[in-house]
Amino acid sequence: MITLLREAQATHTLILGSGSQGIIIPQQFSVGTLDPNCYLPGPIGIISHCDRLTDDIAQTLSAAGLGQSMVISLGTDGLNGSNFEQWLQVLEEDEQTATILLLGQPNSNGEMRAADYVASAIEKPVVAYLAGRGAKIKRHFGDSLTIVANQLSHKRPLLTSVEQTVQAFENANIPVAEAPWELPIFLPLAMESRHLGTD
Repeated sequence: MITLLREAQATHTLILGSGSQGIIIPQQFSVGTLDPNCYLPGPIGIISHCDRLTDDIAQTLSAAGLGQSMVISLGTDGLNGSNFEQWLQVLEEDEQTATILLLGQPNSNGEMRAADYVASAIEKPVVAYLAGRGAKIKRHFGDSLTIVANQLSHKRPLLTSVEQTVQAFENANIPVAEAPWELPIFLPLAMESRHLGTD
């Protein structure tokens, strides 16, 4: 994987995975294991760092009439070929995407960096949902930058707390849904607020 990442960097190529379910543009293009039946064309771009939740969330949105422009599964393994920031920029520049949904984990540094990137570089409205936010059992979610940095003796904290992650999103004016059923409420409000010019 390290060799592949170096090759991708040299050729300016984005890699999904490892552990990715793929990418889908509803009714146009699909690679991976995402279920096309869960997706409808629409204005919401989704970037997911969740395992097997992406289809369920998309189906919930589709049932509410909220279709998707592009859905990207980053992968949930310890070493990912691309990150939130790279795909946030893709969706920011995508004319079919009006709003961005981040499906993340509550204890990963990647989500913290995504919040910082949204605050500094993204103009489109962004909404987030953190899977397992209320779970009592702690799970450790690493990310490639942290793992590699620690291997090189540049120590970084492997985890962030749920509170830190939520606070980072709130500081970036990213609403955080507490449950999937709230997303069909949060996303239209985000689009409307942006349309009215209010944050």
